[in-house]
Parts: sequence; C-alpha cells; structure tokens
Amino acid sequence: MRLKPLIFFTVVGFLAGLMIYREYQGPGPTLEGTPAPAFELRDESGVPVSLEDFRGKLVFLNFWATWCAPCVQEIPDMMALNGRFQGRLFQMLAVSVNTEWSDVEEFYQEHSVDLPTLLDPGRQASSEYRVFAFPETFLINGEGMVVRKFVGAMKWTDPQFIAEVENLLQIEEQRTFGINTQASR
Repeated sequence: MRLKPLIFFTVVGFLAGLMIYREYQGPGPTLEGTPAPAFELRDESGVPVSLEDFRGKLVFLNFWATWCAPCVQEIPDMMALNGRFQGRLFQMLAVSVNTEWSDVEEFYQEHSVDLPTLLDPGRQASSEYRVFAFPETFLINGEGMVVRKFVGAMKWTDPQFIAEVENLLQIEEQRTFGINTQASR
C-alpha cells in the first residue's frame, strides 16, 4: 500500500527535475548561435547603455557580483584581457547584479578594478540571458549573435582563449574595415 505513493512521488519528482533541467539546458535566447537579448542598463553615472550601442564590436558580457568569490577570482584576468584588446573592436561589459552602486564602487576601490560596468539590480538582463550561476560570460559578435557562453570563473589570459578572441576580432575588423588585420600585424 505504501509502495504506490512512493513510486508516484518518485516519478513526479523525476519529471519536475527533468523539466527544470530542460529549462536551463534547452533552446533559449542565450545559446550559442542565437541573437543576444537586448538590454538597457545604467552605468555608474546613470547613463543608459544598451547592447545595441556596441553593434559592430565583439562584446565580452560578464555577469557577476561583489559577493561572488569566483567572480572576484577572474577580475584580474578580465582587466588584462580588456587592456590587451584596447583600441580594437572589443567591448568588455561587467554587469553587476548587486543592488547598490555603492557596493560596486567600494569593491572596485578596494581591489583597484577599472572595468566598464553596468548595474542590473533587478536582474532583468541576467534573467533574459538565463544566468543561473555567477559568473557567466557571453561573447557576442558585431552582428548581435551569441558566439560563446562560459559558466564559472575562467582564465581569460589563457593563450587558447586569447587566440579565440583574436580570431573573432579579425572577423569583425574584416567586416568593418575590409582588411585582413592579421596580415598587417
């Protein structure tokens, strides 16, 4: 008699878990090869910034929080990566899900961080990107398509990743300037 309820709840639990798993893993707006969800967030000066502002550039979009240890771990590499591609068709955006700018500003001062940052206190943008762990990073090409998605802290200065970004930038520069930038380097 007790076996039937146990089997019933086991099956229901399994199906519910499967549905949740598919929600995060199934087709959605943030998977590679699909259009990146549009957003408009504010920078530290209160100026609205949208993804569309960076059309034609390779966008490195990183969702993070000051209370996230893996996020803190990858910030030095993000700063190095941003510096390496300065002056090219590359735009780094660090999107904090903290609720207050004061927390981000204090963190940046304490850790000597200088990255272009937007605030997503209501997590509207991170929800559109289906972010479920921090940090999560998206590479978005100049046409607004998600090229890659990374979950967790990464070693952004790894030579393989640098080569991948370089290849993506060459595509953007070829599209924008009509030249082979690799040949001119």
